[in-house]
Parts: sequence; C-alpha cells; structure tokens
Amino acid sequence: MTLFAAAAAVVTLLALVLQGAALVRTAPAPATIPVEFRAGTRSIWLFVRPGCRHCRRHLDALDRSASQLDPASRAAALARVHFIGAPAEAPAEVTVLPETLQRRLGVRYCPTTWLVDCRGRILARWLGARDSTAWMRAFAFVTEEGS
Repeated sequence: MTLFAAAAAVVTLLALVLQGAALVRTAPAPATIPVEFRAGTRSIWLFVRPGCRHCRRHLDALDRSASQLDPASRAAALARVHFIGAPAEAPAEVTVLPETLQRRLGVRYCPTTWLVDCRGRILARWLGARDSTAWMRAFAFVTEEGS
C-alpha cells in the first residue's frame, strides 16, 4: 500500500467516524414529555440504569436529600418523581414508568434527570450525578405553591 492510499484510507475512516458522531449528537431531544404522562403538576423524571455507579451516586444523593425533609414534605416531593429504568430499591412513593421510555424519548446516557413544568415542558436537563443541594432545589421546584 502506498503512502497516499494509506492516507486516503485514514481520511475516509475519520470522515465516517465524524459523520456517525454528528448523527449521535443531533438526535432530537423532546421539548415536552408525552401527553399520556402529563398530570398537570411539576415533576422530576429520572432515567437510571441498573448497575450504573453514577446512577447509584445520584440515587444516594436523592435519598440523603429526601431524608432531610419532614415526612409530609418527603411524601409530596417523592410523589412527583418518575423513575424510568428504576432499581429494585426505588422509594415506594415514586412513580415507576416503563424502561422502554428511555429509548422512545431518546435518552442515551444515565443518569439523566428532567425537571418538568405543569404543562409537560422540560425546563431543565441534568446529565450525570448531582449532589444533595441540587436535589433539594429540585424538590423545592416540584412542591412550590401553584405547581
């Protein structure tokens, strides 16, 4: 193989890799949750994967934050949390939705968290694990008056 042929092969391979990467990056992300899951209240959508260490850290922070709330506030906050791909130890108060929603909604990485308003619009997206401070803000968001 000549040097020119080798260089052409490398350039072609690189172009294919970049084209594939562009396709992954441009996958459409929904602006709203599906109509059938809208409850008219603010909510937290949490996409996790069993065995994912980042998901475990994220869920541990959720548990620590929820444990800081009084029982009524804890129940109110967790009632607005929707787990998709939930681990077996999900709190009883949360809603567990089918794991197939991850693919349907184009969620490729876990943990992914969405903060959703009462009209079903996704207002904030978190990719990766968050700490207790972030969870306390999320709980405040879903339990605010008028939500």
